[in-house]
Amino acid sequence: MGYLDLAIHTAETLMHGMLNRSGEPIVVSHQSQQLSLPYWQLNKRISWLDWSNYLCQAIARRAHSSVELLMQFTPQMAAEYTSEPREYTAFYVRYLQGMLAPTADHDALQQEFTEVHAREFHLRFRVALAPFYCLAKEDEAGFEAAMLRGSNMHRAYVKKVSNKMTMDPLGFYPPQLMAAASLAYDRHGWTLKHKSDYLPKWWIYNTFEAPVMTD
Repeated sequence: MGYLDLAIHTAETLMHGMLNRSGEPIVVSHQSQQLSLPYWQLNKRISWLDWSNYLCQAIARRAHSSVELLMQFTPQMAAEYTSEPREYTAFYVRYLQGMLAPTADHDALQQEFTEVHAREFHLRFRVALAPFYCLAKEDEAGFEAAMLRGSNMHRAYVKKVSNKMTMDPLGFYPPQLMAAASLAYDRHGWTLKHKSDYLPKWWIYNTFEAPVMTD
């Protein structure tokens, strides 16, 4: 879990830089140290996909303060810091934030996604988002089906690119699916009916215990 915590701390630092519009350096806490973060344009850049991964990792880790910070990312920021079409990158942020908000109009977001933006996203991204809509609608059967499809697609993806993932151990665990499964368990007590090497139960159900160190 140490690698995951490092990734989340790094995301927090980047997000503090992204939110700094003062034109002045700021001091942030990073790994129990005070870090001076210069006001530099690159310090404010998080792509829409990086943000999604950071947020979902924080959700799955139950790092609530990190989730709160990362939820301050806006569709406007996503559109500002992207080389891709601004309309769908901004919508991705609005969609995911909306699906996480109990009071959002989930059906309207889903309809806009299906009718306007879905074709802009790779199938793997579309499949990874599907469980969030089922979760928002409290559709357990639909959620299980969406998670099964997502985990099967992720397994195929990992087999295809596994030789390129040695520098990113977290890449084996799909952050969007991990976040959806963790939220489903925390909110409703739902458990997955299928097994996947890439969706570890100890992580989803928050049963991880650090090993006891002995001399």
